[in-house]
Amino acid sequence: MEYGSTNSWGIICNQQRPPPLSERLPLPEGKDYHVFFSYRNTEEDRKWTRNVITELENRGFKCCDHELDFLPGKKIIQNIKEYIKRSVKTVLVFSKEYNESLYCKIEVHYSLHMSLSEHKHILIPVKREDCEIPEDLEFFTWIDARQDIVLWFPQFLAAIKAPGKYDY
Repeated sequence: MEYGSTNSWGIICNQQRPPPLSERLPLPEGKDYHVFFSYRNTEEDRKWTRNVITELENRGFKCCDHELDFLPGKKIIQNIKEYIKRSVKTVLVFSKEYNESLYCKIEVHYSLHMSLSEHKHILIPVKREDCEIPEDLEFFTWIDARQDIVLWFPQFLAAIKAPGKYDY
């Protein structure tokens, strides 16, 4: 089975609506989202990210998607900082086009700064396709999403559920 085929997503996704708010997983105090998604606003990246968001929301997670959640009328950089702060984890969805975006670079920089300054495991880099990896992130372990979803999704889910503090 190839990545992205209907059958692949069907194995993982149960095609349900997100659970009611009462059934969502709890969030730490001061957080409004379990996951902030940083991705390039291209059709392929958007479709891929929305499939992953749907699967996570079906499992009770609340996800932040800049296209749907950012407050209109506010500066984009302010929205980026605010929504990353309001999220427990940040998923960086790397594709060929990702590094061309100034806003994606800002999201990488800001989430990396938060991760290092607060000694928290908040970054989850995901390689959606072959692409350049920013030098600052070369020492992070990556999720290789170039494979079929059944191979990488369990590791991805474990990273999202992992405790926030570094053990060092």
